[in-house]
Amino acid sequence: SDEKVKWLKDLGFDHAINYKNYQESTADIKTELQQRFPNGIDIYFDNTGGFLTAAVWPLLNQHGRVVVCGQIANYNRAPPKIDDFLMYLVMKEIRAEGFLLASMPKSRWPDFYRETAQWIRENKIITN
Repeated sequence: SDEKVKWLKDLGFDHAINYKNYQESTADIKTELQQRFPNGIDIYFDNTGGFLTAAVWPLLNQHGRVVVCGQIANYNRAPPKIDDFLMYLVMKEIRAEGFLLASMPKSRWPDFYRETAQWIRENKIITN
């Protein structure tokens, strides 16, 4: 949302984009990303999938990294073919890894909550 964009800028991020303003146009959002990141993208946290992910992958730098946490755009439709992205994975030597919070052993949850609370108090993590 535009509110999230403002919030991210207030936190000090150089750029933020409301992907909903691009009517699922991969070409339009890719052009915007190229303008905002003329030197490419090193790290992409993917919680969306869909047209945004299709726009980002060609812009990833050599040895870029992708963290895949969700694919909300693909939950109720056929996802894009994986081989559309594999070429970039190989040619740019990109590292991609998915994760689920549920995979963290329950015995680690108290540590997670304690450490996260401390980081919030120290303003290392900013919450809304």
